[in-house]
Amino acid sequence: MQESIVQSHINLLIERLDSFAQQRSDSESTPTVDLTEWINYADYDIISELGWGTSFNYLETKSFHPWTMVATQYKALLYGVVIKNYPTLASLVSLSTPKSAIAGLQLIRPTNEKNSATRLSIQSNRDFMHHVFEYNKSYSRLALTEDEIAANSTILIINGSDPLATTLQGALNHLLKDSERYEKLTREIRQSFAAEHDINTASVKKLIYLTAILQETIRLCPPASDPRRRLISEKNTVIADHQLPVNVT
Repeated sequence: MQESIVQSHINLLIERLDSFAQQRSDSESTPTVDLTEWINYADYDIISELGWGTSFNYLETKSFHPWTMVATQYKALLYGVVIKNYPTLASLVSLSTPKSAIAGLQLIRPTNEKNSATRLSIQSNRDFMHHVFEYNKSYSRLALTEDEIAANSTILIINGSDPLATTLQGALNHLLKDSERYEKLTREIRQSFAAEHDINTASVKKLIYLTAILQETIRLCPPASDPRRRLISEKNTVIADHQLPVNVT
């Protein structure tokens, strides 16, 4: 069920990137394509449909909804949580916060509630929420309320998309700087599939080198949906046989 959702958005992503490639071949000037942005569009479209039953349609509109722009500001959100422990400081920060920022924050809950309510009205077994509803039916005493579902939907959407986007962006970044490994991965994929429609969740599991690439990417670019990082504060710090300079994360 979920395979068709993922495939539809991936197909649209490929169409968009193909159009850029065509522009490049038809024009003397080379268009600039921000792959990071397009990967994020696809990831959020996929996870929003799997989580809320409806897509953000970023691949269609080619822009982010204000919800995403605010919800992904993890650092600011964490600061806000900490500041709440100091009422006086929280009051000062509240007074100095731009109205536009407050308006953005006020979008989060209504958007969550609206999308969750929409999903509750849909009978579908194609997404993650289907399993939440089935749990509620089986364990009515411990069932999640609509407010709880809406509150947790932000976590589901963000943590379902950002780690995936980070991994894909990291893999592309390293592959494009390493022609030997890029060509090796290209050969494995092209020798394994005769046509695009042969590529699916089950078939890609057989690609040993692709799996190795993704596992190494996760090691080099750990995907984490928060801004907490370990800061190197002392000289002569060695991790995994690599000497790390001071003040890097």
